[in-house]
Amino acid sequence: MDKILDLLLSLDTKADSLSGDAYERHLTSIILALNKTGANQMVSVPGGVDYLDVLHPWTHSVGYLYVLLANIRIKSIDTGVLWRRTVTFLEGYDPRQISYVQDQFKALVEEAGRYVSELGKPILLIWPLKQAIQRSTKPATFTSLHTLYILKCIEAKCYRDAAAILDVDLTEIPSKKESKEICYQDLLEYFLYGGMVYIALKNWRRALDFLTYAVAYPTGATCSAIQVEAYKKYSLVGLLLKGKPVYTPSGASTVPSRTYRVLAKPYDSFVAAFKTGDPEALRKQAAYSMPIFTEDGNAGLATQCMDAFRRFKIARLTHTYVTLSVQEISRRNLEVIRRGSSQEETEQCILGMIERDEIRASLSHESPSMPNAGCILHFHNNPQSEKQNLKALEEQIARTVSITKQAQAMGANLGLSKEFLQHLNRTTKSGDRGGHGVGSMNDLDSMDTGDAADHMYQGNTSFAFDEDLMHDHDSLDEDS
Repeated sequence: MDKILDLLLSLDTKADSLSGDAYERHLTSIILALNKTGANQMVSVPGGVDYLDVLHPWTHSVGYLYVLLANIRIKSIDTGVLWRRTVTFLEGYDPRQISYVQDQFKALVEEAGRYVSELGKPILLIWPLKQAIQRSTKPATFTSLHTLYILKCIEAKCYRDAAAILDVDLTEIPSKKESKEICYQDLLEYFLYGGMVYIALKNWRRALDFLTYAVAYPTGATCSAIQVEAYKKYSLVGLLLKGKPVYTPSGASTVPSRTYRVLAKPYDSFVAAFKTGDPEALRKQAAYSMPIFTEDGNAGLATQCMDAFRRFKIARLTHTYVTLSVQEISRRNLEVIRRGSSQEETEQCILGMIERDEIRASLSHESPSMPNAGCILHFHNNPQSEKQNLKALEEQIARTVSITKQAQAMGANLGLSKEFLQHLNRTTKSGDRGGHGVGSMNDLDSMDTGDAADHMYQGNTSFAFDEDLMHDHDSLDEDS
């Protein structure tokens, strides 16, 4: 073990003097030596020396990781001490070194996840994981940490902490050759969990985007249970965002699309009832589907859709009327949840819509001094203020510039990738032989894109997680 320790410490003395290739070779030799060393040898402490005290999390990240994992698996140290060591490591490791031992790093993070789950305190892992992700050399690259981090944020109800990571759009997903520890289920869960976080924050636009990524993910002739769960939420969030059905994304494969229609039929029926605009039809369908929504953990989301039904119906009145009495709106009985359709309750709903800028209107009482005075709703055609338009334009320009830069960077990376150059070489040779030439669809099929076939789902994926986040809305609103 002394020889191994000397080898680990040698990285500290040689790091500055070694070039890139020499540093990589030296680090690889350390990893090979550690792979041949048993866990019992790593936790044995001759002379009373604790190797975790000798090694530094940044300078000796690889060695520290192996020794820490050995101690966790053999349980040679108190779990509280091991937890503190783990937090110290996650907050101070060298991303460059850890990129060579992703499997071991993922194992450590999973051990930490199990530990906080046993304690019933998932919030303990949020800050260390957030630091680890943000310290990555490529923050926009998907890693094995992303999915676990978002899951722990949901369990701890720390949705805004999750949003800080989710707001960074991913521009690179490692292939199986680059990162063997990442499978396609990790990515699907990341998009599903991300959609759930934005649902809890009532950011319907981002929620729909993330759920769309999960629903449309290419899985060939198979369909994951994770995608079915995403589709159920996708259908309901679409109603909340647009007030009308959103259909299966055009990029989705045929088999998953058929599976969605079979396994999520109650959701499609609910959406169809919403589309009719008939409150009674929606009430009947909701009564039939609500037990299924409750079992799926989507009852709160469906309730929000029923509550939004009346608001969308009132907003559409702006296309027909200039003024309309609140009493007339109440008589239409647009309330689906049956909380009452009195004139006062309808008036409160309209006031809320005006405050949220869902409609441009004003309310006036015919005779404020009279107890039963009628209330008139006046719709306004005045456009948004110049300040609002300018702010929206600036946000859209910034978004467009950001996406353009991302697309240019991705195009440059693809053009320099080994796979693309090999593909270009093959198609060029094919063109010289009188074949299809550059751009042949037959040759495109042979291009190595990261073993996409390996991403196809081969078995049943279970997903048992309580996804109903609607009860957290009130607490979120109080915090904001």
